[in-house]
Amino acid sequence: VAVKPTVAKGSGSWTDFGYPFYSGAGTYSQSFTLDGDDLLEDGRCILRLSGVADLAEITLNGRNLGAVAWEPWEVELGSALQSGANELEIVVFNSLTNLLEQDIKPSGLLGKAVIVALGD
Repeated sequence: VAVKPTVAKGSGSWTDFGYPFYSGAGTYSQSFTLDGDDLLEDGRCILRLSGVADLAEITLNGRNLGAVAWEPWEVELGSALQSGANELEIVVFNSLTNLLEQDIKPSGLLGKAVIVALGD
């Protein structure tokens, strides 16, 4: 029986956190505050993920922004990003390789998640 990974802090492969044969989904969430409107006034903002294995679905402030399955792992934040409090959720899904083939394949949010202002 596979147990859903719970990662208390940071990112990294589920295999490094003791779940080498887990196949399924893991949820990463982060609350953050955007002070002032400086970032919002610069134009478009994206969420850039530096590593995903294998697919990530992004929700910001309750609004589903879509899924990313290949590089670049980026999604436009649009009006979901707001001045003040924000709640980000990233659900990462891996393949069945770890479970069915008992092949230890890195899975999860492998790198950082950063918000980037692209300007107009």
